[in-house]
Amino acid sequence: MRKLTGKQVLLAIVAGIIAVVVTLGVLVSTSSTDYYEIVYTDHNDLIENYHLVLHVTDTSKAHYEDYIKEIEEELSYKAKNIYVYKDTTSALYELEIRNKKTAIQNDLTAGTINQKAMKKQIEAIDKETYVKRADGMMMILDNTLNNTSKIFISWYPLRDFKYKELKNGK
Repeated sequence: MRKLTGKQVLLAIVAGIIAVVVTLGVLVSTSSTDYYEIVYTDHNDLIENYHLVLHVTDTSKAHYEDYIKEIEEELSYKAKNIYVYKDTTSALYELEIRNKKTAIQNDLTAGTINQKAMKKQIEAIDKETYVKRADGMMMILDNTLNNTSKIFISWYPLRDFKYKELKNGK
């Protein structure tokens, strides 16, 4: 993978070629020891969504939070969510599950399945994959208000009641 500085990524975004760069995977160096990998993005008209893996020497919670805020400032000036995974495999697994759900939703749109069948298929995917996905997603930075004083960071956001039920086999 190619290692870029934060300024080079910003230039790539401005030049409109970020989709090509992200498809290949980008390692972005922001200091002498820490860097992050943009595994994939899924933007829409209102919000940019970045899916990253952080490679840091200091694994303390405070360092992760400081570092993700630094990255947030570099990526763009738009409203955004940043999803941080423990490794690239976890990020790509999340993408694979999203693609499966989208395919099922497309079947509904095409009329090949009904609403009830779609819901049942998506629930089956969630039940089968939720624990693995919850263990792989470390944090989410939410700046959908596009206001640096209103940034929310959630650690292990999928480790909720559903996670506990599935983990305990209920």
